[in-house]
Amino acid sequence: MKRMRRISTIKNRMIAYSMLIIAFMAILSIYTLNLTNQYKEQIDGMFQKNLLLTAIADKMEEVDQELVAFLSSKSSTRLNTYMIYSQDLY
Repeated sequence: MKRMRRISTIKNRMIAYSMLIIAFMAILSIYTLNLTNQYKEQIDGMFQKNLLLTAIADKMEEVDQELVAFLSSKSSTRLNTYMIYSQDLY
């Protein structure tokens, strides 16, 4: 009888410890998932900002080229092109 009670308590303890470990691992998994989602959103935001900055840099390059072309030729056509490109920046 005493031995059965002892086996029963060992069995119950093992079940309880197993459940605690499973619950702890589940909490850690959910926490890791949330952190991963936050990092993913930050990386997506950085990627979008990088695309925007690349587009702005390309526009600035076009404006710079047209300004240099206008200053070297003093052509009204180049001035108009420069003005159009510079307004596209806004």
